Amino acid sequence: MKKLLFTTVLALLCLGLYAQNTDEDAIKKACIAQHDAWMQRNITALAAINAQVPYSSRYWATKDGWIGAVNGSEQINKVYADVIGKNPMPRMATIERTNWQLKSLGANYYWATFDFVSTGGDGKVNRQKEARLLEKMGGEWKMVSVITLPSPN
Repeated sequence: MKKLLFTTVLALLCLGLYAQNTDEDAIKKACIAQHDAWMQRNITALAAINAQVPYSSRYWATKDGWIGAVNGSEQINKVYADVIGKNPMPRMATIERTNWQLKSLGANYYWATFDFVSTGGDGKVNRQKEARLLEKMGGEWKMVSVITLPSPN
């Protein structure tokens, strides 16, 4: 009886760890897919990975001091369409994401942060801190809030 109880508890713990790792892999893939869609200038893919809800948000700042803040999926989609319309050519860069910090906020929400470094074809290096709030919708992780801040050199 003790062996059966021990085996059952061990199996449940393993299953829980597997589920968490599966979600964490999916979170990372969603964050990467969102950025890849942006770099490819793919407005359809961006809309698919971003939560299409009125409580979504997108915040960013640049080293030049420019700050942007947009709330609601309709406004976010409009900003993406405007920027992509003005700069439709896909961007080429070498990307590195490190220092992933992932925190489950329950069954349907995850908080993710990571360091982001891109090196453009011209050799220009861009370092950022990225933060994401994701919500599981229809079995897929969607970006609810995206925050991008420049990293100090």
